Amino acid sequence: MKDIYLFRHGQTEWNLLHKMQGHRDIPLNETGLIEARELHQKVSNVTKTLSSFAVYSSDLKRAHETCKIVLPHKDIVLNDQLREIDIGMMEGMSRSEINFDFQSPTPEFRFEGGESIKEHRERIMNFVKKTVKQDSHEVIILSTHGGTMARFLEQCEKYQFKKINNCELVHVKYKNSKFHFINYL
Repeated sequence: MKDIYLFRHGQTEWNLLHKMQGHRDIPLNETGLIEARELHQKVSNVTKTLSSFAVYSSDLKRAHETCKIVLPHKDIVLNDQLREIDIGMMEGMSRSEINFDFQSPTPEFRFEGGESIKEHRERIMNFVKKTVKQDSHEVIILSTHGGTMARFLEQCEKYQFKKINNCELVHVKYKNSKFHFINYL
């Protein structure tokens, strides 16, 4: 059995402007830095009794910067498999410029030049499954993106859907080869 804690990065200017980021390497804005410092307290409450744990982060600035603030004295393993979905030609466009229902996409849907939702889910699940099997730590912490968290949480038993806000922290257990949603913290 393993505990997995995952969180979304802090706010960026593009979040504020409702622009699609995808793989664009956008840094945190001032609000994002404040959110990350606040998340530091929540994560510290989780980790204060742990002797050791592993930390993985998307290699994109917004996730990595958040992770460095949340866990300033930990080694962070960067991995591009934890990136947000590649939205190809839509990167930089605002949601209002795109005629698309973001609440009910099909798994095969892909924006031009990007990856499908199914490919995104498979990329994330392959990474997480491999990590929980190969990493010897009982607790794993992941710093990632809203869409990446959604694709992972959708695969968890007892998942309770809600909008994933910036610096949202979620607890999941891996037990009997299955992921179990525990709660939002």
